[in-house]
Amino acid sequence: MKADELMKERLRPLLPVVRVLGASLALFIAPMRVPMIPSAGALNAQEVYTNLKQPEHIRIFNKVSNSVICQCGCHFILSSCPHVECPWGIPIRRFMENRIREGMGAEEIIYHLEHGFGNNYMDDPVVVELLDQGRTDLVQKIVEGHGPSIRGTTANWIPILLIAIFVIAGLLIAIRYFRKRDPFGDLSPPDADNHSGADDAGSTGTRDGTNSDGSGSGDTDSDDVDLDRFKDIDR
Repeated sequence: MKADELMKERLRPLLPVVRVLGASLALFIAPMRVPMIPSAGALNAQEVYTNLKQPEHIRIFNKVSNSVICQCGCHFILSSCPHVECPWGIPIRRFMENRIREGMGAEEIIYHLEHGFGNNYMDDPVVVELLDQGRTDLVQKIVEGHGPSIRGTTANWIPILLIAIFVIAGLLIAIRYFRKRDPFGDLSPPDADNHSGADDAGSTGTRDGTNSDGSGSGDTDSDDVDLDRFKDIDR
């Protein structure tokens, strides 16, 4: 029991580190969780909010959202972007909805997001609103394309890499902590010190008794010596 209590005391300072790591892992794992699908009808469920109503349109919308990387800086798949007011995802989703209503398929939308839609959609309400807001950079990306980096083939490596970095950092902190302090502490029985103290006291008493006996015997010997026989030497 004493060893367990000592171990708990040694591990107590590491609790804040464990909590930080747990919160960080939850932050990166939560957007990647895939909900269980109870029935075939749930395949058309809206993974991301959309104004589309037809099941086929929603399916195309979800396929595109699961196939491109959000360009807001999070590097997550668009459907897993953790930013509620994503400055890139919101206008791009609305632009995608307009293309889906026109009959454009998922692969075609993904292709144009990579290579550009050209100047054919400059009168689109989303593009007009972006120009009014002065966001010419995003309009240029819509026209010219985002390049191959927008495809979601490498997006999943970013969260995994970040999780690995947090785990390694936590392990290094723990190793450094345990190198400075002995995790097992003093595991000797609690009565060991008392026994050793009693033994020391007993040995000290024995030495004192021996010395006192020695000094007493010396006094006795000195009393038994006949000093009268030395008187003649002085004469």
